[in-house]
Amino acid sequence: MRGSSLPSQPSLAPQGTNRRLFTVDIIRWFSFYAIVIYHLTFALWARYGLNHIPMRGPWVLPLESYARAFSFSGFTIIFLSFFMFGLKGNKSKKAAWLPLILLGFAVVWLATVEEFPYWWDIYPYLLCALAALYIVQKLNVAPAALALASGTILSIPFWNLEKLIALPVWAATILVGACTTRSDLGDWPLLPWIAYPIFAYGIGQLASKHHQPLKQLATPETLVWLTALSASTLFLGGYFATPIGEEFGCAVFRRPPIEFWAHQFWIFFLVRLSFIPAVHEWLAKRTLQQWISNSPVNRSFFLIYFIHYPIAFALAWLARQRGLDQAPWILAATFILLFLSIESLKLVRIPEAPWLRTNAKSLTT
Repeated sequence: MRGSSLPSQPSLAPQGTNRRLFTVDIIRWFSFYAIVIYHLTFALWARYGLNHIPMRGPWVLPLESYARAFSFSGFTIIFLSFFMFGLKGNKSKKAAWLPLILLGFAVVWLATVEEFPYWWDIYPYLLCALAALYIVQKLNVAPAALALASGTILSIPFWNLEKLIALPVWAATILVGACTTRSDLGDWPLLPWIAYPIFAYGIGQLASKHHQPLKQLATPETLVWLTALSASTLFLGGYFATPIGEEFGCAVFRRPPIEFWAHQFWIFFLVRLSFIPAVHEWLAKRTLQQWISNSPVNRSFFLIYFIHYPIAFALAWLARQRGLDQAPWILAATFILLFLSIESLKLVRIPEAPWLRTNAKSLTT
């Protein structure tokens, strides 16, 4: 759906609905801009050395603190996207477009990566995730079994294998991350993170199958949520230590599994609230909610994700050309420019390739 209209009807229709899940829009929007800050710091300063930030002060600290607090946003985006895929029930009927999707990801990544052949990151990871999802759909695994199996895999710290098994750097980078050799080769390893899209898809399928009970938050379920959320607070905050720089991957993707689940559990709860008609009704009447839901970030997430990265590098290049990349205000300035560039796209009709309208749109609301 385009997202230009925000229906406020309280009923939650099953598969094929155009009804938005407003909390999903909110989480996605805030998570995306946390990612943008990290990408800007990389574009501006990665070439100057490990975790290089030339200054800290009133221009940098607010953005840095925001990015650190939500440094697990990549996981959140993956969950929301594939959860919506499972919820909407799109059975990858456009699988013939998969080669085009793979090519598109590869072109974007090769155009932005600076250190070939150390090319493993979110783009090739997503290619594997889409391929894994296609296989899962063909196998027609029960959603509950899918969620249980993938959730179990996610709870295994596979990165410990790097010290136990001798692998070439390129293989370790892909499988578990390579953090003993170089500190910037730990992003999006397949183990255990290939399981998270599958987990999210299975949960989305379960939500689609049981959409009627989700309209109410019964007392027993409320008690379960309160207990779980209260327990999770004991493990919150670990991601805030994530450095803004090249150690990002080895810091984020190697947190204890209990910390990962503790942070994501709050995301699950907020998504759960979006199914309740009263919550939907209240949010639908909020002007800020309408603005967020109509943001290009929520209307065409994957397209915007592709666009923001080259813009960030272009802004960083312009700053270096004018000797401004060490200015104390440059991170704030480039962030504002990038923010305005993205949000201004709501004023125009965003052109989309057919695969974005069919596949990527099914991965968002």
